[in-house]
Amino acid sequence: MTTAIQTGVYRIRNMIDGKVYIGSSTRSFRKRWAEHRNHLRLGKHHSVRLQRAWNKHSEESFIFEIVERCAPQFCIAQEQVFLTWLRPTDPKLGYNNSPTAGSSFGAKHSDESRLKMSRTAKTRPPVSDETRKKLSQAGRGRRVGAETRQKIGRANSGKVRSDELRRRISATNKGRRLSKQHRSKISEGLQNRSPEAKAITSAKMSAKTVSNETRAKLSAAKIGKSVSHEVREKISAANRGKKRSAESRERMSIAHRGKIPSPESLEKRRQSMIAVHAEKRAKSASLLVKKA
Repeated sequence: MTTAIQTGVYRIRNMIDGKVYIGSSTRSFRKRWAEHRNHLRLGKHHSVRLQRAWNKHSEESFIFEIVERCAPQFCIAQEQVFLTWLRPTDPKLGYNNSPTAGSSFGAKHSDESRLKMSRTAKTRPPVSDETRKKLSQAGRGRRVGAETRQKIGRANSGKVRSDELRRRISATNKGRRLSKQHRSKISEGLQNRSPEAKAITSAKMSAKTVSNETRAKLSAAKIGKSVSHEVREKISAANRGKKRSAESRERMSIAHRGKIPSPESLEKRRQSMIAVHAEKRAKSASLLVKKA
């Protein structure tokens, strides 16, 4: 007598309204059903909709059924077939969270679940320095593909951060200094961007409007801040030989048209020019001394 395969695709069916939960077991149907029952009896099942239905209609209203028997290596593929066919992620038809077998990709969390995750994240102890180093080493050298970048970009597009979150991000980054290696990598990445990426950035910046409040904040942040000679040289070298398009020159012209510099700004420019000329004279004198 041959023993039937005890792995494959199953469903948990509500006999009152016909809604189903589709799953697969690579170990044993009996053990998987026992796990589901235990979680449901404790009120801790990962499917909130199934848990609510179980609480409402009672355990006697649900039945565990084997849909298809198959070897463990084919379980996920076969589960996906039934997920696509029966569409149990639709609240009108079933209780599954994710439309993808063996993954939480595409799952939508309820407001209650989001609140619970938020509370857990807020009360979670801070990550130790040792763990941070391990995470840093694990991610070192890893490159994100173009498709993934686009997905991240689309997901973040139009997202508005709350004032509280902005303050937390600001506090986290305050006083943080990037290493020379890190700055060099950022610089390389910006210089080696594709023409398409540059065009997209340019279009976004053109369409962006800065409020008067933001302009005032940016201005206040720069007051009293002096740029070192090394940074000036880098900016100068980066702009040297750079040709701006006619459109770009026209935009710059319009932006500066009718703009009258304040007496304070004029004085700063004068002092800056005096410092530059003084530095040049000092260099020339130094070269003459060396030649002599």
